[in-house]
Amino acid sequence: MNSSIIFSHILNIYDVLLLTTFVVALLLAIPLLIKRDRGINDVLLAAFIFIQGFYAFYSVLLFNENIGQHIRDTLFPFYKVPHLLVLGLQGLLVLWFARAMMGRSLGLRSKTTNVVAILCLITIVVNLHFNIASGGNIHVLLACAWLLNVCSVVLGFEAIRQLHSYEIKLPFIHSTIDKYSLTWLKVVMIGFVSVWVLPVVADFSMVVGLTNFAEILYLFRHVPPLFLISTMVLYSQSHAISQSQSLEISAEKKQPENSTIVNPNSINQLNDLMQRVKLYQDPELRLDGLADSMGISPRSLSSILNQHYQKSFYDFVNQYRISDAIEQLREKSKHHKTIQRVFEEAGFNSKTTFNTLFKKSTGKTPSEFRESVKEEVVN
Repeated sequence: MNSSIIFSHILNIYDVLLLTTFVVALLLAIPLLIKRDRGINDVLLAAFIFIQGFYAFYSVLLFNENIGQHIRDTLFPFYKVPHLLVLGLQGLLVLWFARAMMGRSLGLRSKTTNVVAILCLITIVVNLHFNIASGGNIHVLLACAWLLNVCSVVLGFEAIRQLHSYEIKLPFIHSTIDKYSLTWLKVVMIGFVSVWVLPVVADFSMVVGLTNFAEILYLFRHVPPLFLISTMVLYSQSHAISQSQSLEISAEKKQPENSTIVNPNSINQLNDLMQRVKLYQDPELRLDGLADSMGISPRSLSSILNQHYQKSFYDFVNQYRISDAIEQLREKSKHHKTIQRVFEEAGFNSKTTFNTLFKKSTGKTPSEFRESVKEEVVN
């Protein structure tokens, strides 16, 4: 990248920003790798964070006005290979991390992985060929980087799509979805995809001669990752889902509503488990756990809920929890109970969720409902 008016004025600030990103990346990645109970999601996140930091550090080495030319001459013709490797890997690591957070297999042998690996190899070979043959061709380099950046954007969108699909299925699998929600990760993925779009636009701008505009985009590209990777580490430690917790109910393979006759015995058994045994009081109750108690498959239970009750698993279980809470708040002998104890005994583990569902059902907050009951007793 040639020195310009923009770089000559703010290069020092740019270097500090890149080096800060590198240091923060190391400080975040190393603890993830050395923790005793690390999972595959920790390893993938550490790898992704490290290559983001390495990309920033290597950029300082290559483009610093004091040592950049020396580094490029020393590493020629391989000086752009690390950058291309990072661009090829970052999209895959993000997709794999998202799948690991959802408790799914990584799909290491998938067509997507193979295609990106082949593209990465081709771009490196092409770049080396033109470097050796002609001493470096800026247009070839930009084309290689542009192609891999596009791959990162596409893989990022695929991660967002899978996360969106996962969020839609949550109410059909879990009775408590707060701890399993990965909305935060979807937001972070949108942030990274937006960042990865910048070099795509910048590379095109460089080709058509908009050098200053391209360099502004290159500069801004390194600002958001510093905050995005910190967010990923913060939330990932409390929201990871193991494969044993993952349960797929494919919406595409649902049978028509009238294709299966619901067994009345299953309905009676389900009502008994909810009304007499009160399984809903378990805050970790899941579709597969309830199905196991009934001796049927999760898919069969899902069909019963959809066809007979016209409810998702989440709505079905929480209607019992709300009814339980209402009953507790109505009983005079339980007026001494705190609201927190009421919703915990009903099966909720989130005050926010309880308040939202309670007001949706009764039109009042739990406190307002309790006060109205007391007034009824007085009158």
